[in-house]
Amino acid sequence: GDVVKIPALDNLILVSGEVMFPNTIALAKDKDVDDYIHAAGGYTQNADTSRIIIAHKDGSFEDTEETDGWFTEPSLRAGDEILVLPKVDEKYRQLFKEVSTMLYQMALGARVILN
Repeated sequence: GDVVKIPALDNLILVSGEVMFPNTIALAKDKDVDDYIHAAGGYTQNADTSRIIIAHKDGSFEDTEETDGWFTEPSLRAGDEILVLPKVDEKYRQLFKEVSTMLYQMALGARVILN
């Protein structure tokens, strides 16, 4: 009952996530990740420029944060997808967590006093 899908070989790179105009762009050997992001309109204001994931067609992933350096460039192959991740603002999450915990404890204390 299993189905095996073999995707057709195309010469395209999909750029998605926090870019201005997510798009599919033809693969060129002389372009790097920044060139493809620039061709898709550049980063949005919510983009985390240090966290870019490359999803290869074979199912593997490459994080540009791990390969970023002087001599290493992430490898792009036909059919890959460049994912620009959004920023995560940790401060507001932590504040919400603290306030909701305080409100819960106050409500619990009020119930104990009333009973």
